[in-house]
Amino acid sequence: MTTASLQLQTGSKDQADLWAQELSGLICLRLSFLLEALDPIRLPDYPGSALRGVFGRALRRTACMVHSVRCEDCILKNSCIYSHVFETPVPQDSAMLRRYPKAPHPFVLAPESIPGGIIQPGETFSFGMTLMGHRAVDAFPYFVAAVMRMGEMGVGAGYGSFVIRDVRVLDADGCRRESLWDGKDLERPETILGLEALQHYAARLPHERMKIRFITPFRFRYQENLCDRPEFHILVRTLLRRISSLYYFHMGRHPDLPYADLIRLAEDVRISECDMKWHDWQRWSTRQKRPIPMGGIVGSATYEGELAPFLLPLALGTWVHVGKGTSMGLGKIEAA
Repeated sequence: MTTASLQLQTGSKDQADLWAQELSGLICLRLSFLLEALDPIRLPDYPGSALRGVFGRALRRTACMVHSVRCEDCILKNSCIYSHVFETPVPQDSAMLRRYPKAPHPFVLAPESIPGGIIQPGETFSFGMTLMGHRAVDAFPYFVAAVMRMGEMGVGAGYGSFVIRDVRVLDADGCRRESLWDGKDLERPETILGLEALQHYAARLPHERMKIRFITPFRFRYQENLCDRPEFHILVRTLLRRISSLYYFHMGRHPDLPYADLIRLAEDVRISECDMKWHDWQRWSTRQKRPIPMGGIVGSATYEGELAPFLLPLALGTWVHVGKGTSMGLGKIEAA
């Protein structure tokens, strides 16, 4: 039995120490953009895919210095923030995701108050963005500049334009704090979230009965099948996979967690209440020239059992999302 397994079984203090040790190096910056429409903006019912597509093109135009060369052939690929964010290759000797062509993106878009339909000129709307890892956080001005360029390029059907009215930092609870943008200058953020902020947030979560809301479609597979019921052990499997890959590729370490023991403990946690439905939608893939199904479950589930070993990963999941399509805002959860 490994030291991590022993710690997991001996008590809440040892569990907390284990997580603190393995999740050290955490760095997140959570942003909220307040935008004002200059033209009518027509967005789909779920706008995450449309926003992510325009954001990717805007970031490339902002950061790329060699527009005529593919990222994989560019001599600047190791120093370019666009390449790091959207084209990060998985090294051949990688300990994770060797079968995948790209590493997970170090950012999450989170549409906050964007209704489907038309946003009229003068109306405001907002979306959030979480950056993960030192390199993405240090380069946050590029992300803000890319959102400015998104406004110039236009979004949605008809490519309606917008301007940024405010950029605020979100704290661990998702509350808006310091403003970084006065319409002219961009300030450096003071509220960078690390392990200590995560621990304080997780400590307020319930230990025996917890309700998790799946705000945006949670798409996941278990044993090769799409699932329509978020059993706790499946949620934990998905969370651990997401957190491990983010740490490995963007935070410089591979957490040495007792994964098998955690899964066994998670299998003892049951769903006491479940109010879920399938949200079916699809996005258009410009690269593949075809629609891609992206449906998932939304709603809420209440879990009962020994939840203490999972408080930190659940708390982190509320920041970085879980499941497929996280960069376009899928898999957003809230826990209480």
